[in-house]
Amino acid sequence: MKRRFSILLALLMLLSLTACKESGNDKGASAKPTKFNEEEIESAIKVVKDNFSFPGSELKRVRYEESKSEEVIKSFMEYGKGKDTDIDPNNVIVIFTDFDITGENPVLSQGEYKDYSWTLVRADKDSEWNIEDQGY
Repeated sequence: MKRRFSILLALLMLLSLTACKESGNDKGASAKPTKFNEEEIESAIKVVKDNFSFPGSELKRVRYEESKSEEVIKSFMEYGKGKDTDIDPNNVIVIFTDFDITGENPVLSQGEYKDYSWTLVRADKDSEWNIEDQGY
């Protein structure tokens, strides 16, 4: 009986650790993205990482979450820089970052920042991503 319980407990722990896997480049939501393929997402993440340069900060997490991205894109197209433009919403992606400010920063207070969004736009499917907007 003890052996069965130990095996069951070990399996439960293994499954829970697998389900909670998270990395610094987490793609986010549990559902597999459908709007962009892995390569498109990775290239957008690379643009964000290459342009992340807040003084006194440490980037903790970069991710794409399709459902949250779509909410921000809707707002961007209706009220933001995408309004009254020829930007195709199918060529807009939002990447989310978490970071800490621990050193001196002329604009941001020290602390933890979560879900800071980066809105990237490209001319078409074959074009490079460009940061169009960022913030909350």
